[in-house]
Amino acid sequence: MRLVGLCLGLLVALLPISAAAQTDVDAQVIGVEGPERARLQAVVFRPPGNGPFPLLLVLHGSDGVHQGYLQWAPNFARAGYVTVVGCWFGTSQGQYPCQAVPGLMAPNLQATKNVVALIDAGRRVPGVRRDRVGLVGNSLGGGMVAIAASAGADVQGGVAISGAFESTISRNDASAIAVVANLRGPLLILHGTRDGNVPVREARTYEDSARKLGKSVQAYYYDGGEHGLPWSPKFGEDVFRRSLEFLNQYVRR
Repeated sequence: MRLVGLCLGLLVALLPISAAAQTDVDAQVIGVEGPERARLQAVVFRPPGNGPFPLLLVLHGSDGVHQGYLQWAPNFARAGYVTVVGCWFGTSQGQYPCQAVPGLMAPNLQATKNVVALIDAGRRVPGVRRDRVGLVGNSLGGGMVAIAASAGADVQGGVAISGAFESTISRNDASAIAVVANLRGPLLILHGTRDGNVPVREARTYEDSARKLGKSVQAYYYDGGEHGLPWSPKFGEDVFRRSLEFLNQYVRR
């Protein structure tokens, strides 16, 4: 797994002005080669200074790397994280579509290989602390955070927002709830009680299963909150605050 046509994580293209103009951090696009010649793209937001900085990988939902992620992620960079918004499954949606391995279009164990490829690429960015890695995912990306942390990805903490914990692409694959016994590292669950895309029941069931197994899991449920919590006018600020506090506690140290 390597950066496509690059050496040591060299940054290759500027973000569109519409996104870059809203941030005082460096914003660059990199190409990443995943497993089986999967071609992924990622946007890297880098804080000012030399670091070293912890690494944060942001995993999108079914709508791909859309503008909302590109406006949200720089907030983590301003807080001192090299933040990578990575395309982790094949989709034509979003601002940076990617070609991933066929069949890896939902949270599953095989897609962890793409997540690891994106983490490896982020670790090559100058000034990154290779030993401190966090994950934040929304919707399908939230479920993928839990799966990656249960499938051997070397991460120190994860935040699952509106996470799809029971989604899978086939009967032969595993959902996040199916591999909860293997969860490593602490996990924060943030979910709205009126989520019409991913029922809050999935989050509560996952939390309950993890706690019974003695896993390090925290959860907060937004009364009346719907899907897309990071961009909610009512809850978005608190979602970011709780996510950052959790990451600072478990990943930054």
